[in-house]
Formats: sequence, C-alpha cells, structure tokens
Amino acid sequence: MTDGVNQAAMRAGEHRCDWTACGATDPSAGIHGSDRCARCSPSAGRTVIADERPLTHPEAAGALVAGAGRVDVLLANLAIPAPNTPADQVTDEEWRAAFAHLVDPLPRLARAVLPQMIERRAGKILVMGSASALRG
Repeated sequence: MTDGVNQAAMRAGEHRCDWTACGATDPSAGIHGSDRCARCSPSAGRTVIADERPLTHPEAAGALVAGAGRVDVLLANLAIPAPNTPADQVTDEEWRAAFAHLVDPLPRLARAVLPQMIERRAGKILVMGSASALRG
C-alpha cells in the first residue's frame, strides 16, 4: 500500500522519526531500527503494520483490517507505478485499473476500520495521494 521511501520507512523493525529526539546515527534518512527511540520504538507500544498487497478485491480491505486487530491510525497511502500513457491516449481500461487500485479501496478501508474507532470514540484515518497518475 505504499511506495518508494514510505516502503523503506515502514518495513518491519524500522520507523521514521525525528532523529534528534532519539539519537539515531543517520540524520539524513530519519529511518532506523533502533529501540533507543523512546517516542516510536516498538517498546513504546506503537506497532506499524505495512501491507503492500493490492486491495483491488472487494474483501481485501476488510481482511487486512481484521488481521491487524486494533487500529488507532489508518494511513492509506495507495500507489501504483506512475503511468506513462499520454493523457489524451488513456484507455477506459487503464483509467479503471488506476481507480481500482487508488480509489475503490478507500471506502472499503473506512468501512472496515470505522466501527472499532467509533466504538472507542478514538482513531484517525489519513489518506495520502499523489498526482503522479495524472502525468502523461
């Protein structure tokens, strides 16, 4: 569900943080796997579950949320490789495929995660997007 730098930041054991607050040794990246980070280490009670599988199947979002258990923050950073078809030549099939990967999963994710957030009266849903699908 992520791309590029975000994939690197969300692999198991790694997290993105303010390196000055945790003493990471590589300030240029802000990505590390150190347990020294009091604000974002797994021992601080935060767990990042990254899943890069496509969510095109109507049941995929629900299965992902069910497998995650309690979700305090859902970050939907859906991505596909940037298309290179000129805008005036994009076919209906290519347009539909982009929507199937980037748009259709969003309400499914919300429907899957909202009941638990409403019950707890707490939670956040963040949706990140890009205009890369519009290049051409």
